[in-house]
Amino acid sequence: MRIPRTALLVLVISVLTVVIAACSSNAPATLQDIPVYAGAQPAEAGSNFVTDAMVKAIEDSVAGQNLTSQINLYELPEGTQWTDVKQFYTDQVGDDWKASSDLTQEADVINIIGWQRGSGASEQALIVGQAEDPLSGKVFLLTGLFSE
Repeated sequence: MRIPRTALLVLVISVLTVVIAACSSNAPATLQDIPVYAGAQPAEAGSNFVTDAMVKAIEDSVAGQNLTSQINLYELPEGTQWTDVKQFYTDQVGDDWKASSDLTQEADVINIIGWQRGSGASEQALIVGQAEDPLSGKVFLLTGLFSE
């Protein structure tokens, strides 16, 4: 008699563990969940060749990978430094996001930092990029969220 009760108890505990894990899993993030750097103003797509090239490069890299993407573009206040933007997002991105060196690139004109969360079909990637237009001197912020 003890074996069937033990088996039933193990089955009930297993089912409860799965249900609790499913209920506590993180819902997919949207870009509305990601804060915007202070003073950043929305920028129109197509208004700048640097940002257009950056957005196109990102869209081309995710094309054919069966990902959904959300990209927002902003103009940053004059004098905004990459170190400030990077620190802001590093502080603001939640603990369920893990920094990803594969999504991070720092150069003179374009800088990108990225994070990942989840796994398998619920994996998401977040990137934050800053680009400067060398002709106008305007500095732009790009936020992108990619989901499987």
